Amino acid sequence: STASLLPEILREAIAAMPIPKPMRWADHAWGFARPAHWLVLLHGATVVEAELFGLQAGRVSRGHRFHHDQTVSLAQPQDYVEALRAAFVLVDPSERRARIVAEVEAAAAKAGGSARITEDNLEQVVNLVEWPSAVLCSFEPAFLAVPQEALIETMEINQKFFPVLDAAGTLTEKFIGIANIESKNVAEVAKGYERVIRPRFADAKFFFDEDLKQGLVSMGEGLKTVTYQAKLGSVADKVARVAALAEVIAAQVGADPAQAKRAAELAKNDLQSRMVNEFPELQGIAGRHYAVAGGESAEVALAIDEAYQPRFGG
Repeated sequence: STASLLPEILREAIAAMPIPKPMRWADHAWGFARPAHWLVLLHGATVVEAELFGLQAGRVSRGHRFHHDQTVSLAQPQDYVEALRAAFVLVDPSERRARIVAEVEAAAAKAGGSARITEDNLEQVVNLVEWPSAVLCSFEPAFLAVPQEALIETMEINQKFFPVLDAAGTLTEKFIGIANIESKNVAEVAKGYERVIRPRFADAKFFFDEDLKQGLVSMGEGLKTVTYQAKLGSVADKVARVAALAEVIAAQVGADPAQAKRAAELAKNDLQSRMVNEFPELQGIAGRHYAVAGGESAEVALAIDEAYQPRFGG
């Protein structure tokens, strides 16, 4: 019968799940994505007799630990989604996704801007919360002197926040965090989010300011000590070869040989910057900002950035 086959199917399915870093709890030998505390296994209205992670299957689940710290009894599988929703848990990821997008967009509109919602960041946030609630936050406008790419990188990668942009697509001092609770004191939640982001922004500003003091041209000196390939010399040697090639090719295609050579000479210098050391994804982007600050032409600055395109496969 189906009920007799389900326990082994369940064990095989769990064992086959790709969990790169399983967690362990108590003194058990097993591991899973998260510590398991209860198990619901139903076939129709009947509880399937099974054991997993030392847990006996039943029909009792639980709701949100703060909004509904009570058990939820399920008469049949069809009750699951609605019963958990009533207990402040959205079990359907598509429903959580839609709610997060709607709340983030509403919060951004309230701040007079639009939210930057990338698929990667949204996917992670969707799987971090049960009952999402948007919290509008802000940081000191002085941090906007830092290249916005660095600030956005920090917000999205490190904190899973959503930046708020103005009509021109420029970063504002507003951002949105997603809480897993409808707080009675949202202002305190916002303070917490703002508190964790401030040190990271301060680091980024320090790196940027120190790099500006050094200058993009002088960063190139450090490339002489970075090995490109054992038999091909240093990165500085490679830069010299690329610059020579760029000068020749530019003349053949009607471009400015001097500008092409200059861009090639500077294109790898930001690899020695503090900013790129902390945010490797900003290779080229940081160089563009430092080139502009150093008085290089707009064409040279743009070429430094575009030298890294395409940035990703696809």
